[in-house]
Amino acid sequence: MRFMTADEAREAFLKYFQERDHLRLPSASLIPSGDPTLLLTTAGMVPFKPYFCRELEPPHPRITTVQKSFRTTDIEEVGDATHLTMFEMLGNFSFGDYFKKEAIEWGHDISLNVFDLEPERLFFTVYTDDDEAEQLWIDRGVEPNRIYRFGDEDNWWGPAGDQGACGPSSELHYYSGDLDAMPDYSDPEIRKVWGPNLTDDFVEYYNLVFTQFNRDLEGNDTPLPNKNIDTGMGLERIVVILQDARSIYETDHFQPIVRHVESMCGKKWGDDPKTTPAINVVAEHARSAAFLIGDGVIPGNNGRGYVLRRVIRRGMLFGRELGVEGPISEVAQVVAEVMGHTYPELRSNGNFIEQVLDKEEASFSRTLEQGTQRLRAAIGKSGGEEVSGAEAAQLYDTYGFPVEMTQEIASESGVGVDMEEFEKEMEERREKARSAGTAFAGDTEERRVYEGLGVEETVFLGYNTLVADSTVIGIIKDGKLIDSASEGDEVEIVLEETPFYAARGGQIGDTGELHSPGQDPDVVVEVTDTRAPFGHINVHFSKVTKGTVKTGEALTAEVDGVRREKIKRNHTATHLVHAALREVLGSHVRQSGSVVAPDHLRFDFTHMAPMTPDEIRAVQDIVNEKIRLSRPVEVHWTTYSKAVEEGALAFFGDTYENDVRTIRIDPPWSYELCGGTHMESTGGIGVFIITSEAGIGSGVRRLFAVTGIGAEEAIYDQFGTVSEMSHLLKVPAEELGQRTQSLMDELAASRREVQRLEEQMLRASVAGDNGASQQTFDFSFDAPDGTAVAGQVKSVPASNVDALRRTADHIRDQMKSGVVVLGSVIDERPMVVVMVTKDLTETGLHAGNIAKAIAGKMGGGGGGSPVVAQAGGKQPDQLEAALASAKEVVEAGLASDEG
Repeated sequence: MRFMTADEAREAFLKYFQERDHLRLPSASLIPSGDPTLLLTTAGMVPFKPYFCRELEPPHPRITTVQKSFRTTDIEEVGDATHLTMFEMLGNFSFGDYFKKEAIEWGHDISLNVFDLEPERLFFTVYTDDDEAEQLWIDRGVEPNRIYRFGDEDNWWGPAGDQGACGPSSELHYYSGDLDAMPDYSDPEIRKVWGPNLTDDFVEYYNLVFTQFNRDLEGNDTPLPNKNIDTGMGLERIVVILQDARSIYETDHFQPIVRHVESMCGKKWGDDPKTTPAINVVAEHARSAAFLIGDGVIPGNNGRGYVLRRVIRRGMLFGRELGVEGPISEVAQVVAEVMGHTYPELRSNGNFIEQVLDKEEASFSRTLEQGTQRLRAAIGKSGGEEVSGAEAAQLYDTYGFPVEMTQEIASESGVGVDMEEFEKEMEERREKARSAGTAFAGDTEERRVYEGLGVEETVFLGYNTLVADSTVIGIIKDGKLIDSASEGDEVEIVLEETPFYAARGGQIGDTGELHSPGQDPDVVVEVTDTRAPFGHINVHFSKVTKGTVKTGEALTAEVDGVRREKIKRNHTATHLVHAALREVLGSHVRQSGSVVAPDHLRFDFTHMAPMTPDEIRAVQDIVNEKIRLSRPVEVHWTTYSKAVEEGALAFFGDTYENDVRTIRIDPPWSYELCGGTHMESTGGIGVFIITSEAGIGSGVRRLFAVTGIGAEEAIYDQFGTVSEMSHLLKVPAEELGQRTQSLMDELAASRREVQRLEEQMLRASVAGDNGASQQTFDFSFDAPDGTAVAGQVKSVPASNVDALRRTADHIRDQMKSGVVVLGSVIDERPMVVVMVTKDLTETGLHAGNIAKAIAGKMGGGGGGSPVVAQAGGKQPDQLEAALASAKEVVEAGLASDEG
């Protein structure tokens, strides 16, 4: 076995497959691009799902990567010797190119001949009925008894998410136990209880997945157009093997992080069975958090934001147990030092990572104190018996308390914890999170404030009206419920029902006014934004501008109608542009995000290449055609499964309930799930103009556009510019392009003529033919070896360095032997060009050294090759003195060589 560092192992794998015609690609983000079925990137194949299913054409039929990956299922297990949340997955992929034979051959070869793993320690698994894979291993010389068969649980790989490529797999396992103590694995009875997937002395380090099928949302598998290969080798696992380590945390990648945690807590890894797992947790979670934040995830109350919050808080809890002094952001800085050369976002986003971690730590310190108080109260209510499992689960979800910590604190008071109820409660919560399409959709103190209002949702009236009378059912200020708010207070207000749309699905929230009834209202509240941070409760972010607003008070809610109308135009336009993009670019186009604002719309979509001008024009023309036809915008309520079955498109990052609202335009041309506000017909949009299109990541493009009044203003601006140019150039608008090209050609010709004349002038100047004022410092002398050395040294009026260099070229070409030094003040800086004929370089003269010495006399620097060099300075008034020193510098250069 060959010892390798993590960096060496990573490079060895990637290089091996590069040499076998695999395109090496960088790691994609931990935030999946354009995939609404995935919370985070969980495996190396995730960025390539569209390639496996042939929704997109891959850039090459063979690809190799190291992909940063994150699996939320392992959070509770982190702390032992093997489990991680964030890991690096090495992989080689084939999209309809090679299949089982090559994958098995290369998997075996890299194990034996790159990593030098001992063949007597290697075992292999195949799917239950995969005779072909087993025979291919045997053909490689593998002993048949070293091959084990397993079923769906171990050797069938489903899609990453609810849909995608899947198929049987074959895994490579490394036996880490005592070879002398290895049992007779040819014995059928021993094979039932000992071997890969059966005992703990095996490490599965390489998985070869033979993706042959595509699984749809209904769980149906259909053969893929081409058979593919998807492999994964956990970098951390192979490094443990190569470094003969007992734990991931003993490897070179983790040791600097572990050592820093040791220095922060004053404890040593490996000294204590309780301390070591805690150090592991702090090191691993700081590493994972740094990667998540580096990719743009911020702590939140749901989705990937909640995953990050859980990781950070769990790391902080174990840090407190250890007595860690200092913020966890210090550990993240070490992560950047160790891994930043491979993942530069850790360094480029270093300040942001630190700020996010510090802010979350400060917030959690307050939450932790409240959680401890809650646990103490629960212990008091237990009557000396048990803290309920439901209470322990709530502490776990809300405050990030590991159940072990709850048990420890409870035991100090002689009280136990109902673990059976805890496990049942946690399973129910996990199932609820899975069914909702997000992981760890936990609770927070702020959420409980809103839940305390006693309403599950705000009745939304805004589809049919912009003005409605309602009742204030809650006022929140600084995270706490209050009874009233006075002029100048910034608060969050919840109404019983509201016409204000809360931001979701890309559409920003409404603004407007809440006021008491009547012509001269006593109470006026400016609504600056509307959001739904917790489910279906619409929250009006407001400022009281007149009077005092009270809970239970009746108010009139009035949406800014002009602003809403602009938003409606842009939202309906996003549906049109989505359908038009799919029509022009192909059905692989999927929405990856959007912003629907009053003054513009932004639409992110999956597509590999920049759009051409013709494609942009085609999309724009299609949208405007639909606008001219004034197609009805149909609102249709149905079930989620029915809508998907009918071809409705679901959006990136959204989750849907059973009953869904859909928008249909010229069906089936545009049919999308959407809860936003829209025009009654496309004609109300007016005009649609794409203002820009650009890439924002691998396979994701971003388009900006304007509609209605915004589009009219854009047109006026363009016409104004054209009119102004037409007036300046004195040609009709339709001839502007031709006239501009003609002017550019004339300008280029004029510049060439100026350059020619300047060079003529400079040559005449150095020859003394034009009477121009110049300073000349020519010299000639005999070198110590008798060689005649001549130099032309002149100050000339050049406008740029290129002209200076070309003039020096001309002089040198006319000299049989000599040194040329030309200087000029260009853009207020002294510049010098030095050239030495080749025969004199053999005597020891070096143009670069001459330039450097002359530059020093002008307060600058210079250098170059033996035959040509350049120097610049900061003191233009010293140019002539520097040129005057040329003879002295050349003589010194010859004397130095002679010495």
